[in-house]
Amino acid sequence: MKKYFIASSIAFLALVSVTAAQEYTFSKDLTVGFSGADVTALQSWLISNGFDIPAVSSGAAARGYFGSQTREAVRRFQESEGLPMTGYFGRMSRGRIHDRWGNRPTDSRSPVINGVDAPTVLNVGETGTWTIRATDPQNGSLSYSIDWGENLNYMMSACPAGYSCTPNAGVASAPTVQQGSTFTHSYSEARTYKVTFIVRNSLGLSAQSTATVKVANSNVSPLNIISPNGGEVWTKGTTQNIRWNAPAYFRATYADITLVPYYQQCTGQVCPMGAQTSGAQTSMMYPYHAPYPIAKNISINQNSFSWKVGDYIPEVMTMIYPPVYPTVPDGQYTIQICETGTNNCDSSDRPFTIKSNSIPQVTSPNGGEVWMANSSQYLRWSIPTGMDTMTRVDLYLDAGAPCSTMVTGGPTYFCLPIYTLDKNIPITMAYNWLVATDINNAKIPAGNYSFRVCVAGSTTNCDSSDKPFTISSPTSQTIKVTSPNGGEGWTANSTHQISWSVTGATDNKTKVDLYLIRNVTCQTGSTCTPSPYVLDKNVAYNSIYNWIVATDVDNNPILQGQFKVSVCLAGTNNCDTSDSVFTIQPTVYPTN
Repeated sequence: MKKYFIASSIAFLALVSVTAAQEYTFSKDLTVGFSGADVTALQSWLISNGFDIPAVSSGAAARGYFGSQTREAVRRFQESEGLPMTGYFGRMSRGRIHDRWGNRPTDSRSPVINGVDAPTVLNVGETGTWTIRATDPQNGSLSYSIDWGENLNYMMSACPAGYSCTPNAGVASAPTVQQGSTFTHSYSEARTYKVTFIVRNSLGLSAQSTATVKVANSNVSPLNIISPNGGEVWTKGTTQNIRWNAPAYFRATYADITLVPYYQQCTGQVCPMGAQTSGAQTSMMYPYHAPYPIAKNISINQNSFSWKVGDYIPEVMTMIYPPVYPTVPDGQYTIQICETGTNNCDSSDRPFTIKSNSIPQVTSPNGGEVWMANSSQYLRWSIPTGMDTMTRVDLYLDAGAPCSTMVTGGPTYFCLPIYTLDKNIPITMAYNWLVATDINNAKIPAGNYSFRVCVAGSTTNCDSSDKPFTISSPTSQTIKVTSPNGGEGWTANSTHQISWSVTGATDNKTKVDLYLIRNVTCQTGSTCTPSPYVLDKNVAYNSIYNWIVATDVDNNPILQGQFKVSVCLAGTNNCDTSDSVFTIQPTVYPTN
């Protein structure tokens, strides 16, 4: 595997919020629900003069909002001054602060983090040392809160420079001006951790800084791509899994996947047109294509990504929903996987090939159809653009869900049982299939199946129904003729309705055929079966058929006499016939 690992120094930016407030003149009435600079100044004054607001001084709540705790602090101030304990900061309270307390300055400046010395890489079990340099504008003591990135917080109180602060350890009193603290910690699990330092002063004002440390396990293998790793041929539009191994120390990190065009070197004595020589090596001058992003910010630990081959993420997505992704040109490529935001990457050892679809695509049955055994249905497929129309195909029926493919030295279909419907037929035709029969006219049981069409002689260049369809048994559906059912007299060329009922029909695709059977008298001891007249075929099963009496499907006349109507499920012998004969009578024409 080709490896890319570039160590980079990490700069730590202290996120410091400083608000300078010197002498402040209170001029506004304040009460619960107010916010702004006046509230911030009031809260700083109250805390610095002994009227604590716990949520604000601890850092649990931001300054600047007059809430219930601020009201209670105002009440305690008012009580100490002999004022009405209303909790409303109005004219009397403002005057008492200005007159009695001499407009004492309020200093609401946050502590300052001057720098952090921190390790960037550690091994599992190795102890790291973090040193924080901080100062307090009020010359007070500082306290420290550290989140080691393990979802465990250790509170460090006033740990000065020169001391090693560890969880639950005793602490010494802090110096008054320059304060720095040193902390040690080790990790038992390999991954990247974000360490957060929060420094607070006695007013509850805080500053924050973060540092990232990568903890590695020297015993694990590096990041490496498993598939595609060279030589594979993936058909555009199919779904394939990009697979890799992620070391344990990548846990909780993210990855980007990129498709990189492969530019082949020309090393022979005679190179194709467009070749370019540089020193002893000659390379082809191909049109340059930038790498194509396939996935961004996915979990590196999932070790697999399901990719619709050829799709990539454009710079600007369209507003169409669901989104339509562009596709790359056919050609040779490598896959590159990188830890997001780094140059820690791996690429395929050798290129693989992406090619356009050269397989006919199933269109019917494509999932959800219910076809009755012994009915006549068409198997259909589409022909990819540019495919040779002289190609021939083989047709199969697979039990259950559509065939899957697994790669073991190449794609292999493993659907069982497989019924062969026909072989080596022209790709340009639609196949008229007697449902539930195979190439030898053997019966196929009722059940759920998938239709598969393959390039003749291949078991891999195939496409299957997207979802299963159903073959139903003829005996599961019954027909009953309701009219004419015996005794009727219908005049030739008049219009009458042939009606029937079907039980067990599962969808509107069920069809029926209509026949007229002449009633004949056979000689004793003989059997005679007259050929039926075809009245119509593939009529919707839930229709009522308006028949021009004494005409067949081609409008040929039928001689008068006695008949029965037979209604059959289309293409089958599952039929019902009128209980008794009815009569077709000659047309009566008016006389002058």
